[in-house]
Formats: sequence, C-alpha cells, structure tokens
Amino acid sequence: MISALRSVPARVLSFGVLVIAWGAISAGAGFALTASISLSPNSGPPTSKTTATASGYSSGETVVVTFDSTTLGTAVADSAGNFTLVLTVSKSAQPGAHTVQASGQASGVIASTVFTVQTNWTSYKNLPTRTGFNAFENTITQKNAVRLQLAWQGQMGDLVDFSSPAVVNGVVYVGSFDGKLYAFNANGCGPQSLCQPLWSGSTGNDITSSPAVANGTVFIGSADHKLYAFPAKGCGKTSCSPLWTGATGSGILESSPLVVNGVVYVGSYDKKFYAFAASGCGKPACSPLWTATTGGQITSSPAFANGVVYVGSQDGKLYAFNSAGCGS
Repeated sequence: MISALRSVPARVLSFGVLVIAWGAISAGAGFALTASISLSPNSGPPTSKTTATASGYSSGETVVVTFDSTTLGTAVADSAGNFTLVLTVSKSAQPGAHTVQASGQASGVIASTVFTVQTNWTSYKNLPTRTGFNAFENTITQKNAVRLQLAWQGQMGDLVDFSSPAVVNGVVYVGSFDGKLYAFNANGCGPQSLCQPLWSGSTGNDITSSPAVANGTVFIGSADHKLYAFPAKGCGKTSCSPLWTGATGSGILESSPLVVNGVVYVGSYDKKFYAFAASGCGKPACSPLWTATTGGQITSSPAFANGVVYVGSQDGKLYAFNSAGCGS
C-alpha cells in the first residue's frame, strides 16, 4: 500500500502567536496529513469487483479513483476523511500490475496502490464441467496466436507426460514422470530463460495426472496408488511433504482430480472411482468417503454438472454418479 502526503500550513496571528492545528508543533513548517488506499481483493481477472478503502482526505471532498488512466468511479469522503468504493476492473485489462489512484479534488491529495490482473486456471480444462474455456482471455487471439514466442522454461527431472499445468495466484503447477509435482513462478525468472521451481513435492512413482488447486491445496494423483494433497503456497523449503494422501487400489494414471463442494474425485487403474474429503481427515493417510466400481480401468478425468459426477471407463461405458455418494 502506497501513501501520499499533503501539507496544511501553520497560521500565525497578527500578535505573533502560532496557532497549531491537531497538535502538530512545527514553527514555520506545514503539518503533513497522510492519505492511503487499499484494495480487497488486490488481484483477480478482468471484470473483477474490488473494494477500495481509503483515508486521509478532506471532509466532504470528492475523490476520483482511476485504474491506470481510466476513471472507475468517484466517492465523497466522510467527516473523518474516509471512503469506501466498489470498483469493477475493465474487461480489457491486461495481465499484470495496474495502478489504482485516488485523487482528492479539493485537497489535491493523491494515494495509490496496485491491482494485479491475473486469471486462474485451477485444473485440467479449468472448470468442473471440463469445457476448457477461459471467459477472461483478452490477450491471445486467433490472429496473434501464431506469433507467440517462448518466454521461459522450467527445469524438471524428467519428461511431462499427460500432466497439464494449473495456474493459480501467479504459480504454475505441473507433474513430471520423475514422480514430482513442481511449482514455478508464472512470471518466470527473468532475465534467465531457464527457471528453477519454487518448490517440488515427491510421490512414489510417475505422475501422469494433472494437478487441481482449490482452497489453498493442490491435488495430484500418482502411479504409486495414491492421491496427494500439498500446500499450494509450498512449505518454505525447496522440497515439500504432502498434507495428506489418499490410498487407491492401483495407480492414478492420467485421471486428473476434480474438486467440487469440498470433495476430491479421481479415477484409478483398479477400475474404481474415488471420492475423498478435500480437507483431509486430520491424519497423514486418509480413506475415501466412498468408491464406485466400473468394468474397466479408469484413465478418464471426471466432470461435474448439476449434482452429478461423470467419468469414463475402459469397459466402453460412461458412468454417472451422485456426487454426494449413496450413503453407504
């Protein structure tokens, strides 16, 4: 949060008595008032709503709030010089940091802060419906996609096979055939073009599953017969342990976790479909809430709509299950 100052000159009466306002004693100098502004949230995709909270303005003055150079709204400071204002980020706002500035029209006070435009891609094909659609994309188009250039690369221990990245809050998560989940800074590591991970988490076998991120936890399946839950922010070290794991009867191969309404769904090569509590069980190893059996191995990634979770099986069938299970 960036603050700004304004000066209120001290006044001297004709008989030489210095009048001090607000108890600020500074003979011959002005009294500095501080204005500040903060945003909540301070990041999000285009069309996000954010609440600006500011203080330090003159009572009753009009304050103009801009996003870069575009006016987003005006507010009137209350008797204490404070105001709150709900702002809507432009649909055309490009990814990255943008300056939000509040300018007092009577006092001339200016305070500013930063809103970061970023769009999360939380799991394989993004939405629970697995449509793979990004409603906020305003940078890459059919016309300019052919001109995309490499920005940076992330160093991992082996190839990436089937695992598709998830991008949340400026971090990219992806699994590798070396059995590790990797987390990279989504903005790269400039000026270098080959970047090291922020952190990684080890599993016991290959990862061909794609990560899913929800409520501060990143979930991923492994060929070692387990679903893993890691802290999305890492652990303050380069190598992190899972928050908990969930055992499956065989490897999780290509099937990517789906997180809906506090439940993690994933398919396994043992022909079963698993549902785990996304918050874990308070222990390092958790049992599923429920399972369902199909007639073949499951490498399909589940999708959700209207209370039903869908998954394909290698027995040639599509299965539809009640997302809440069956009570037994």
